[in-house]
Amino acid sequence: MHYTLQVPGAKSAGVLEVTSPFDGKAVATVETIDDSGAERALQVASKLYDDREAWLPAHERVAILERTAGLMRDRFDALVHMAVLEGGKPLRDTRIELERAIDGVKNCVECIRSEHGSEVPMQLNAASTNRVAFTRREPFGVVVAVSAF
Repeated sequence: MHYTLQVPGAKSAGVLEVTSPFDGKAVATVETIDDSGAERALQVASKLYDDREAWLPAHERVAILERTAGLMRDRFDALVHMAVLEGGKPLRDTRIELERAIDGVKNCVECIRSEHGSEVPMQLNAASTNRVAFTRREPFGVVVAVSAF
């Protein structure tokens, strides 16, 4: 199996062989990008984030996440098999881990549906008389993270 990264404007920095920690056999290959490719990916993500007019509405994000959870459920055995090969974990633990991953996607749907701002109490002093205040939850921005796995 070969995985290709698709970052507009990024150049390949080579191919990394993924091996099983259980027996050292090759499992897959993945194309990598260099520092400039990572910087380019961050620039693209930041530009997309800054264009609020292009953000997907909540109902579309919910639909994407629900489809994702469904696809993960439909491909459960294949995903477990791939994770066992790549991670070397026991089958039982990997099944539990994938169930948790599917639940995490579903939790994102629940957050979109329920996470919202709240009203701030007003009318408590003369300065707040006849005023309304509320909070609104918004994404913080683009995040870059490196996983140990």
